[in-house]
Amino acid sequence: MAGAVVIIKFIKRILAGFQFLTIVPTPRSLYSDDATEIGKSSAWFSVTGLFIGVMSALVWFVAKKFLPADVSCFLVIVVTILLTGGLHLDGLSDTFDAIAARGKSQEERLNIMKSGVSGPIGVAAMIVIIFLKYLLLKNLTAQSAVSPLYILTVFPIAGRFAATACLYLGKSAKEEGLGFVFISNTGLVEILTCGVLTIFIASGANFIFNHISDPLNIIGPPVLTHTGVYIFSMFATAFLQGKFGGITGDHAGAIIEGGEIIFLLAYSC
Repeated sequence: MAGAVVIIKFIKRILAGFQFLTIVPTPRSLYSDDATEIGKSSAWFSVTGLFIGVMSALVWFVAKKFLPADVSCFLVIVVTILLTGGLHLDGLSDTFDAIAARGKSQEERLNIMKSGVSGPIGVAAMIVIIFLKYLLLKNLTAQSAVSPLYILTVFPIAGRFAATACLYLGKSAKEEGLGFVFISNTGLVEILTCGVLTIFIASGANFIFNHISDPLNIIGPPVLTHTGVYIFSMFATAFLQGKFGGITGDHAGAIIEGGEIIFLLAYSC
């Protein structure tokens, strides 16, 4: 009985991650309304990333049979935006708009983000990140050194790991809201769980798609690339805390986008 309770708790936390990171319908009866349980779902963000990655790989695999390679990669971008409802891009846009505001206090920058109005810098940031991601995916899926299915499956996982790292490393800019719930409940257990799960999934994908038999080569690249993603999260979180006095949910969304780019750049070099 105790084991069943633990399993149900884990399932509810995983579903909470889907509820807040995607637009995938999740029956409210299947996940907890408790703030602590919602916040601790950050440990399982990699599972949400895996779902997005599998859908991305599936779309690319099917599309490339009927469409040009560049169109197939474009559809991958579209699918990731649709599955997340553009939530992370919105966070990226709000973050850059607030950073670009000159001579503003931390409180004024937070109010700019809260307004929900996208300014020219925010729109430009979205365009740049989408275009850069498209170019990286196009180049990576055209080369033969690493399986495109591996790249497409894992890059969304890297972004969600980056978000959990941000929530662990940062302090909340506000004592309210969804960002506060996640930040205040993401501790050492959550980041370690997410990190181990991320490496496990990425290594499994590396083994399956790249047909690698050497254990060191199976786990080595995922460890190196996700260490880079963690370091990016560490510096990005410190920078944002300096600008805003803390971290918000929008910042976590921006770091998801950045984490995906870092992963893709690592395999492009």
